[in-house]
Amino acid sequence: MKKGNIVSMAVQLGIDGNIYCEFAELPFEEIEKVFKNKYEASLIKTIHTFMNKKFKESSVSLEKEMQAVTATIVK
Repeated sequence: MKKGNIVSMAVQLGIDGNIYCEFAELPFEEIEKVFKNKYEASLIKTIHTFMNKKFKESSVSLEKEMQAVTATIVK
């Protein structure tokens, strides 16, 4: 079985001590080229759209949380 990312998010700690969010995704317009079966392509598009939205929401929430923690620590 071949494997690859449809959409992924990583939260990483840099050597500078900062936290970074990294996104990787199969470009939406490439899905039908990779998945020839139209039903599989449709399923992958649904997963891609749903997870992309969730990861972006999570990234914004994490950023707000980190700002709140940082503000508390700095005081």
